[in-house]
Amino acid sequence: MASPFIGVVRAVRGPKIATVMIVGHNPGFEELLARMTGEQEEMPTGALAQIVLPIDRWGDLDGSIRGTLVALWRPKSVRNSSSAQTISGSRRTSRGAIAN
Repeated sequence: MASPFIGVVRAVRGPKIATVMIVGHNPGFEELLARMTGEQEEMPTGALAQIVLPIDRWGDLDGSIRGTLVALWRPKSVRNSSSAQTISGSRRTSRGAIAN
């Protein structure tokens, strides 16, 4: 199910487009997150994941490229806090985001 999402991101064109946000729902987003980062995380409705990808152009993205999950926002944690759950200890500029 994740491969159609990767195809959509690969189709993004333009040298100045540094960040892409994909909005949708499961099934598919948890699988996409796992495929892109190697991390298994629950993506409840309203969740947002920030991923940094080691690519220069969106067209370079394929199923073998692994990014880094740097932040994960879940609705319950956002209501109780003003910040995201940072995964790698810090927030960084993203090369992509997934919203569920």
